[in-house]
Amino acid sequence: MTSQLATKSELKSELQLLRQELTATRDLLSKDIQNQTTVMTVRLGSMIGAGFVLLYALQRLG
Repeated sequence: MTSQLATKSELKSELQLLRQELTATRDLLSKDIQNQTTVMTVRLGSMIGAGFVLLYALQRLG
């Protein structure tokens, strides 16, 4: 235990700061997830396109 006690107003202030930090962190994570989703979609599309090109090339050779 600490030797100091917190007042209600101090606890409310700390709680408000924690809520703000959590909100900021949640927003940042949401943006990061959205960005990663876009990156993965582009990569998957590129792989599918490359697969179709490869299949077409294999059909032309055979």
